[in-house]
Amino acid sequence: MQRERDLGRLANGGPYDLLVVGGGAAGAASLRAAALRGLKAALCERADFASGTTSRSSRLIHGGLRYLEHGHLRLVRESLAERRILLGIAPHLVEPLPIHLPIYRDGRRPPWKVALGLRLYDLLAGRNRLGASRMIDTRTLPGLRAEGLRALGVVVDARVPSPERLVIETLVDAERLGAVAVNHLELARLEESAGGLRARLLDRTRGEPVEVQAGAVINAAGPWVGEVEQRAGTREKRVLRGTRGSHLLLPVFDGAPERALLVEARRDGRPFFILPADGGLLVGTTEVPHEGDPDEAVATAAEIEYLMSELESVWPAARGVSPYAAYAGVRPLPASGTRVAAASRRHRLEPAAAGGGPRGVFSLVGGKLTTHRLEGEEAARAVAALLGRGDRGDAEPTRTRPLPGAQCDPEPTMNPAALAARFALPVIEASRLLRRWGCRAWAVAAGFGDESPLAGTGGLHPAEIRFAIEHEGAFGLDDVLYRRTGSWESPALTGDGVRAAAAVWASARRRLERRAVEPGDEAMAGAEAARVIALFRRDHARTL
Repeated sequence: MQRERDLGRLANGGPYDLLVVGGGAAGAASLRAAALRGLKAALCERADFASGTTSRSSRLIHGGLRYLEHGHLRLVRESLAERRILLGIAPHLVEPLPIHLPIYRDGRRPPWKVALGLRLYDLLAGRNRLGASRMIDTRTLPGLRAEGLRALGVVVDARVPSPERLVIETLVDAERLGAVAVNHLELARLEESAGGLRARLLDRTRGEPVEVQAGAVINAAGPWVGEVEQRAGTREKRVLRGTRGSHLLLPVFDGAPERALLVEARRDGRPFFILPADGGLLVGTTEVPHEGDPDEAVATAAEIEYLMSELESVWPAARGVSPYAAYAGVRPLPASGTRVAAASRRHRLEPAAAGGGPRGVFSLVGGKLTTHRLEGEEAARAVAALLGRGDRGDAEPTRTRPLPGAQCDPEPTMNPAALAARFALPVIEASRLLRRWGCRAWAVAAGFGDESPLAGTGGLHPAEIRFAIEHEGAFGLDDVLYRRTGSWESPALTGDGVRAAAAVWASARRRLERRAVEPGDEAMAGAEAARVIALFRRDHARTL
């Protein structure tokens, strides 16, 4: 993907069978599934790909053990099957994760109930089970608060350390299949026309309009799904229950947990995760009603205090440690009479015509990161049926096709020693590149030359910035640091590091635009660095 080129392709390549609105996990999966069915498909995202709820999750690919007590067995079974599929098509991004469950005397769930839940979880997983869930010796985790500890369980689930990379690779694969995706392109209006549907889009980088014809539209805008429906002319206003989930990032500290935990909060009994992450610890999540614009969701002081208090109560060594960053996202749950914890996370695909909207528009409502591939399959299948195209070949072709970073047969390889030897890199650096870029790390490393990683960025290399801009649709520096490289969450990131990255970003933009060095380039880089530092402070309470 390369944004300026793809914007031209989108504007001049129509009409399309399908336009997807929303570039999060579900939207990207819908685009890829449609392209695999031979549909001519395009996608627009008003901000950057994966910049909404997808990038603000707990980063788990799991069945949802806690959904069992609410009776959501179908969702758990689906999620466990999807977990296995994602491990198969993106093994460089999705990895198995044993999660430990401490059970205390004052908890709401006794050992027998947890043991029964683990047994049911394994039964629902069937052949998709990653390992036996069981009760283990309470002395397995010596840093755990021992007072009142009655039992300790363990379940093997999975995680995706960078859900943004999962989305980007899904879009890259869709492009390889003939689709086109453009970020920073907003749907302004959608109306019926003689050729099906006419979408009026706005390029937010230039303020210029773009018009696209499509036979069908998938509304995958997440928390903004109701807003998109209004722009499509739907008469009935959708009511969503927005719930904010906040997370904290803590630096490594003496005695920090080295294994993942799922803990019952002492204050209100809701489960939260403690997850080892690169360079630190991820703690979350909360579940608080959110009113207003999802773009403005941030972790509040009360939520930070809640998570830190609960962390310290179960892991005493965390006392006195302060988070260096936080993030929050809004889950778009359908409005219902049930309480938030019991509300189903299962997705629904709804025709807008049922609410007075145009025929051929479908809204994806609800859902979760784990089931995004399935959501995309169902959306693409509905569009194919509407257009009379039917399925081609495999009923679910996205089940088995690897994402680009896993397309390694036979070369390049995922062997870090081979990558290190080819480009004279430390093995630890080669491993980092492979975890983030998969087999595409070879193409990234080919651009290293004699440059060194940028100081104050946690090891970010200039070639990674250029690759993100030239091959993955990144436009602003925040697109690079947030969604392509994950540098924003490194404890080592500094203001000087952001400014150094901005200088490389400005140079890469200039090369892309084929223009000579101009007097204002340095000022442009400085302004971009200042903008991104302000974003870090506003969205993540980071002082750089």
